[in-house]
Amino acid sequence: FFRFDMDSHPTCNSCGNKLPIGAKFCAECGSSDIATTAGGSSIKIQSGFDEDKLRQLQEDPSQPLYALKQFEDIGLPEDLLNGIRMMGWKNPSRIQGAVLPHLLHGNQNVIGQSQSGTGKTGCFGLGLLSRIDISLKRPQALVLAPTRELARQISDEIRRMAKYMKMMKIITCVPGYDFSGGILAQVVIGTPGRVKDAIDRRCFDLTNIRVVVLDEADNMLMDSQGKGKGGGGMAAMSMYIKKRCPKDVQVLLFSATYPATVRQFCMAFAPGAQKFSIPDQKTLNLSYIKQSFVMLQDEEAKFEFLMSVYEFCDINQSVIFVNTREAARNLAEKMRAKNFSVALLQAEMPWEQRDQVVESFRTSRTRVLIATNVISRGLDVVLVSVVVNYEMPYCRDRVNPDYETYIHRIGRCGRFGRPGIAINLISTQKDAQCLDSIQKHYAIDMREMQEAASFSDVFEEQAAETTEEPLEEEEFDAPQGEGEYAAQEGFGENAAQEDYAEASEVVPKEEAGPPAAPEVEEAAPHEESQEGVEAAEVEKN
Repeated sequence: FFRFDMDSHPTCNSCGNKLPIGAKFCAECGSSDIATTAGGSSIKIQSGFDEDKLRQLQEDPSQPLYALKQFEDIGLPEDLLNGIRMMGWKNPSRIQGAVLPHLLHGNQNVIGQSQSGTGKTGCFGLGLLSRIDISLKRPQALVLAPTRELARQISDEIRRMAKYMKMMKIITCVPGYDFSGGILAQVVIGTPGRVKDAIDRRCFDLTNIRVVVLDEADNMLMDSQGKGKGGGGMAAMSMYIKKRCPKDVQVLLFSATYPATVRQFCMAFAPGAQKFSIPDQKTLNLSYIKQSFVMLQDEEAKFEFLMSVYEFCDINQSVIFVNTREAARNLAEKMRAKNFSVALLQAEMPWEQRDQVVESFRTSRTRVLIATNVISRGLDVVLVSVVVNYEMPYCRDRVNPDYETYIHRIGRCGRFGRPGIAINLISTQKDAQCLDSIQKHYAIDMREMQEAASFSDVFEEQAAETTEEPLEEEEFDAPQGEGEYAAQEGFGENAAQEDYAEASEVVPKEEAGPPAAPEVEEAAPHEESQEGVEAAEVEKN
């Protein structure tokens, strides 16, 4: 999974040439992209894909990647089988093997829960594609996502699945997409605001919609108070859209978490749903992610430790999470002063720039991404091997730990069987208490790190064990204090700070550090106000 290259000489990451100790650029190719050194040695940390290890996980019934059957046994059409073969998928994960038969052979609503990186997109994507009548050139499936970045990612994934479905059309209805000529694609993936706008302008006919999917459903159905009442924002827009679909439309809700505050509204949104949980929230434990923490004296010591990690280890890609826009800017500025190139999620930036920066990170042209909670859900970048909680996540009261956001944050690494490392940097008593609550809530025992050099030990000890329970249907409507979905006090209130960021900007590289992101031209303002509504809703949830 992780490869460690210990060498007394740094190596050029562009051409592989060994360089003299202390070299700042490669004399062979001129590149300054070299492994940093510390104490005469360097460590390369890369998140590889070990097919043998994945096969072991798929054969272990206790794992969320356990393959209950082969895709051929589920009854998928041949054109979809050809698509997933092209994608390299060999066996379904537990959530796919459990839910897909229900999607293929019935019209019952489904509420699905499975940890990050276990194939939820493939689950609902294959399910809805199997329902499409290719001969009907009208919208038949609708997927709603909380952010444009996630909507675009889902679109890319579903297009790959549908590669061999002739005459299939898939569009992404997000700000920037021109629907003035009408939406005629069979599959529509979009954000609630843009989709609602298309409906209101009579450019989107929902008459033939057979399936409606909400990805990151708990976030989508939270109102502005953090409770699932559908009182405003994305929750109200999602309900508005659903009510205009045929009465027999199939509703699919998927997320890694379902806090107690939103479960009742989920049940109202998808009445009579078949419920699957792998696992329930109390035993949810991301087994592919080795979680650790560092106790530091103050903010300056925290920053110095972060820099020492990047200086000692050559990390493929990483995400650093903070809580506010100001904190993101300050950290980016300090890292730029240390000659690091970083991508920064920034609320004021228009969608064109956001797309460019996300694409730059996805294609590894940028290797460090500083973000608030806007990408804590759904963003899937294969080579992300490290997540750093530079600031711990809190609920909207800024006092209680936000358990769901923590899980979604660290779930940006360890995708689909690949391992990952999560580091929590602790410099206050409040953060120490938050960390302690998270460990107790998820029954995990994190390792304390003393110095950056011990980072390599964490990788070597990265475990594949899990405490997850076997697949079973869950009771979503159990009252607090009863059943497997009972919630602890304060559980489930997502952080909602007004200055959380959503969009992105690039901090340019100066001389050294990871590869620079491409220059981004100034873009026009948002073309519609609804984008701002969705941005604010994501920041609050």
